[in-house]
Amino acid sequence: MKRKTIIQIAVIVLVLVAIAAGIKLFMDKRQFSAYKVIRTIETQSVRNETRYLPFGNYFLRYGNDGISYLNGESFVWNQAIDFRNPLIAIQGNYVAVGEQKSNTIYLFDTTGLVKEIETSYPMTDLEVSAQGVVAALLDDGTSNYIEVTDKEGSQLVMGKTVFEGTGYPLDISISADGTKLAVSYLYLNAGTVQGKVAFYNFSGKGGNAQDSLVGGFNQYTDTIVPKVDFLDNNLAVAFGDNMFSIYKISSSPELVFETEIFKEEIKSVFFGSRYIGIVFLSSDKEMPYEMKIYDTSGKEILTKGFNFNYDEIAFSGGKILMNNSTSCEIYNLSGTKEFAFTFEDEVVCMVGTGKSNGYIVVNPDSLTEIRLK
Repeated sequence: MKRKTIIQIAVIVLVLVAIAAGIKLFMDKRQFSAYKVIRTIETQSVRNETRYLPFGNYFLRYGNDGISYLNGESFVWNQAIDFRNPLIAIQGNYVAVGEQKSNTIYLFDTTGLVKEIETSYPMTDLEVSAQGVVAALLDDGTSNYIEVTDKEGSQLVMGKTVFEGTGYPLDISISADGTKLAVSYLYLNAGTVQGKVAFYNFSGKGGNAQDSLVGGFNQYTDTIVPKVDFLDNNLAVAFGDNMFSIYKISSSPELVFETEIFKEEIKSVFFGSRYIGIVFLSSDKEMPYEMKIYDTSGKEILTKGFNFNYDEIAFSGGKILMNNSTSCEIYNLSGTKEFAFTFEDEVVCMVGTGKSNGYIVVNPDSLTEIRLK
């Protein structure tokens, strides 16, 4: 009886494993040929003037004359700002907005304006945390500065950088909890221009940025690092022009993965909390682009050639979403092209809704929620 029970259990387990494998195979190979329109929201025509960014439950809309938050069919708030060269950073329910070379940062949440923050010098870049902490790169004409303020506008950290010393800051990223800052620098080493990355932790600290410095890495002798981003509170990625590095930051930062120097030219980089994507230019005329996807440990999980001439590429709900002004393509992480479509109207952008196979297509005068079928 006991032996029979064991056999029955084993058979059940094997059947369940087979069912799970079948479901995974089906999901990996599934493709869609059309979509169902869930709803369409008409907006004021904004051709060639306005852009959209995902924020909160829906979108930010911004143009030369201001910024507004659209939640479904209505605008929650609207702020008139004179934009020529806008700087916009979003994380969680906060968005920080400023004009390059200006001294004013507008901090919003989903309910409206939280604070107008005056920077010490004109800004060249900014970032915001999910807690409303704002980090800005500043330039007084001779030196650069890193200034960090909380959502009440109180200065948390201020630091000066010079090219011959610390270096020229190229990019910054702040962790979601607002306690850590990553900065990529261009600096001079024995007469040679090189890249380096530094990490700051200002939780419980204030004053000088140098006091908050917890580690730096200058192994980038053959590459510049134009982009650095936090994947989560304790994990960051630094994108070089021919490689990338992954760092873990707890009490002090450590390098956990670094690629070899890529031979192919990089066209685009994109990332999410779980994956990192690189698109390379390929010599294959049939497939002029090659996409590689890595997990956050640095393991390569997908290599895929494609020929779609995209304007934007991003992770969306565990899928890879590409679009240009007329079309879109969607791939899963097994490399299957799940959906390809050419729309009748111009496409401003396209994002996932968070629902299964749900997307929002933004046109110049409407937003259409769709579900693939």
